Amino acid sequence: MKEQLQLELRNIFFEVMTKVSPICMNKEILTDLIRELVRHFEQHGIGIYIWNAWKENYELKAIYPEKEQSHFALTYAEEKLPSKINYSRQNNVLFLPLKVSEEHHAYFICHVNQNSKLFSSYTSILPTFHQDLEEFLSLLYTCQQMKLKERRMEFANSFSARLYSKMNKSEILEEFYRAIKKLYPNFSYQIFLAQDYEINPTLPVKLLEFTNATTENVSTTVFLTGEAQIDKKNHKTYLYIPLKGEQGIYGVLQIVSRLEEIRSFPKYDVSFISQIANFTGRAIESAALYQSSNRLVENLKLINETSHQLNSNMQLQEILHIIRRKVMKTSHCSEIGLIKIADDKHTLLEESTPYFHSQAGKDLISLLIEKNKQTQEAFFSGDFASDGMVRFRSVMAIPMQSANQMYGMVILLHEEPYFFTFESFKTVQSLIRHSTLSIFNTILRNQLEHTVKTDYVTGLYSRNHLDHQISEHMKVGDKGTLIFLDIDDFKQINDQYGHHIGDDVLKQVSQIIKKHTRSSDIAARWGGEELAVYLPDVSIEISMQIAERIRDHVEQETNPKVTVSVGVSSWEQSEVDSVSDLFIRTDQALYEAKEKGKNCVIKKYK
Repeated sequence: MKEQLQLELRNIFFEVMTKVSPICMNKEILTDLIRELVRHFEQHGIGIYIWNAWKENYELKAIYPEKEQSHFALTYAEEKLPSKINYSRQNNVLFLPLKVSEEHHAYFICHVNQNSKLFSSYTSILPTFHQDLEEFLSLLYTCQQMKLKERRMEFANSFSARLYSKMNKSEILEEFYRAIKKLYPNFSYQIFLAQDYEINPTLPVKLLEFTNATTENVSTTVFLTGEAQIDKKNHKTYLYIPLKGEQGIYGVLQIVSRLEEIRSFPKYDVSFISQIANFTGRAIESAALYQSSNRLVENLKLINETSHQLNSNMQLQEILHIIRRKVMKTSHCSEIGLIKIADDKHTLLEESTPYFHSQAGKDLISLLIEKNKQTQEAFFSGDFASDGMVRFRSVMAIPMQSANQMYGMVILLHEEPYFFTFESFKTVQSLIRHSTLSIFNTILRNQLEHTVKTDYVTGLYSRNHLDHQISEHMKVGDKGTLIFLDIDDFKQINDQYGHHIGDDVLKQVSQIIKKHTRSSDIAARWGGEELAVYLPDVSIEISMQIAERIRDHVEQETNPKVTVSVGVSSWEQSEVDSVSDLFIRTDQALYEAKEKGKNCVIKKYK
């Protein structure tokens, strides 16, 4: 009898299995199973409860016949159902707890007919029936999970293919939101991002907060730990999933449901949602790396192009103009200040925008230079209002320095807070660092040129420079005048006061000459106590007046008092002349002034 019943039971399991396709643990196959059991073994009714991991309770999945509903209207809470095989003689109900998988359980509940053949063999057949029923349900569950896994794998593959074809972070998040909404349409969603991106405003996206008041938020905790969490509050169930990449976490997905509908999220679904979220995190990371590499390439091109331009033997003014244009294009700043620093003094360069020429701009320059003295570092602030500024919130102040010597500073401003990104700050800093080398080389070149063509004592041009400039001007100009000045009795000054006073007298006379000549005129030290001035495009009559004025001021202003003898000569394009002839005539005029009694001006025509 026992063997016969076992065979009959297994035949029922087999027949039910072969009648359905696909095989899965749904209401139809379970109802078909218990229908056959009720009919074949003449029971009053059978019900099967399945654990619902979403609602955290047991639900009546199948019942037969329907009229026996009252026998199975039990409380769903797990603790109300027995944990072992149990038979209640009072109401003739048999409980069979079933282990479907490690996480899923079920209950087989039978309203027993005591006159049935199954009940008559209850003690002997029940353990085998219990085992076979567990294996049957486990097989159904496994097949169902395999089908579900296959569908989700197809979905994940399709989703990842679409996702990794995009290199725009907003498009990636749009694709992610559509996918998760399609998978779980009955929930509401919020995406918290660690960084502020340009995102489609229709997406449910917010920026993660990291202030002291929010550090206890679950979303912040999930971002910091990288572990999914479930939270229940305010009659709602929340699931938080991190958006992980290979190098970091880029945000947190929040899924929300009403507590009366969903009490928890099954581990398998949490794992699958995490997989989709991680695809998204890696796609965001890939897009960020792609955009970063593009920016890096563009920045390298910019720096290379700028360095190439600056290495083409430009003058300082041209270099500063290029720096201004490149920096403003890179940073999109509202105002730029270019400051020259020398001998612990700073000078605002003309290339600076209007704000820096105002008193407020000058005060800001002084403040930032003082900050640099204290920190010896570049300054970068996204909310400068806290430092006393009102109009400009975003500030960068980058020193131009080489070998620990500071040559200047570039200051960038914008009205909006946090307008400058850290990447733009590093790019501008690198650009200025490369530009500083060109500025340094230009300054050295200018200093060297100045040293070569100027006299150390007087600060006037050298004789060679004067010779070259006159020669060049005679090729293109119409006329010009040369003035020679000789300090009278200069040897007596050196003998009486010493050579250091003699040098000071030379400097005094040189300053008087500079004061009474134009910037286009060329004043030079001819040799010893002899000085010279070339006046391009000036007639000899005007030059005589200038020479007489210089002679008079030398007599009045020098200390110890000295006088000068002056010779003047000129040339005109209409006459054949040469530099050497001009020098000879002017020297002759000077000799005549000496012969005439000194402290006078003599001219000599060709």
